[in-house]
Amino acid sequence: MSRYLRVALLAGALGGCASDAAPVDVAIDYVRLIEHPLMYSAFDGVHEFSVTPNVPSARVDSLASDPVRDGTLRWRFDPAFFSASAFPKLPGAVKLTTKQAGTTEVEVIAETVGGVTVSGTAKIIVAQADPNIWSIGDARYQSGVPASWGNFPLASAGEGTCGLPYTIEVPTAAACVSCHNNSDETSAEYTPSQTAGYSDEDLLSIMLTGSKPAGGTFISPHLTAMSMPDCIFGEFHTFEMTALEQQGLIARLRSVPPRAIE
Repeated sequence: MSRYLRVALLAGALGGCASDAAPVDVAIDYVRLIEHPLMYSAFDGVHEFSVTPNVPSARVDSLASDPVRDGTLRWRFDPAFFSASAFPKLPGAVKLTTKQAGTTEVEVIAETVGGVTVSGTAKIIVAQADPNIWSIGDARYQSGVPASWGNFPLASAGEGTCGLPYTIEVPTAAACVSCHNNSDETSAEYTPSQTAGYSDEDLLSIMLTGSKPAGGTFISPHLTAMSMPDCIFGEFHTFEMTALEQQGLIARLRSVPPRAIE
């Protein structure tokens, strides 16, 4: 009996599962079929950590010449590492919740509109986290100097931040929850559907230096139709924190419940 569990997503719902599925004749192997070919998560035995591997070419707005048909996706993974559930908020996705630390892979097999069978794999690194360190990160996330939106001082012509008519001044001890609180339409949120593609070093670079990972795209609710410019993004992400707070914040961010990127 195979140690892998096949999960069939049919019509956006989690379908039948089998542990000894027959071999599949795959015509083409797309290495980048899954959005993030390398993903990161965590496990601490207390908090829930999930990732949402997904196939962008299965979305209705896909520009692929021969897109994947969403209802044909079949996911394979080691059930010792994950439990699975449907994630209909993101077309072409499955939600995997971690059950142990270690390195493993997830595979997807699907059919295109043109009838071609395709497959892709992604490596997932699940770090061993400490719930006590998570709590330290959560405390840093929640506490600190409040940073308010919309109250930045006006600047003289040509002297504002990033060419703006005002000066952005965010305290280096600002609480993350000042912006990342999901309490209203203007809160800036994130999701493992995006950040699972960033390493721990990438996340630290974001928090400590305001530097986006290579190829990283961040959507601001204040700039609905475009990504937040690098200059402005950097002004909001240059914080001071201890080494334990850094470790804890990484775990805290890995435990954010997944949501679709809008």
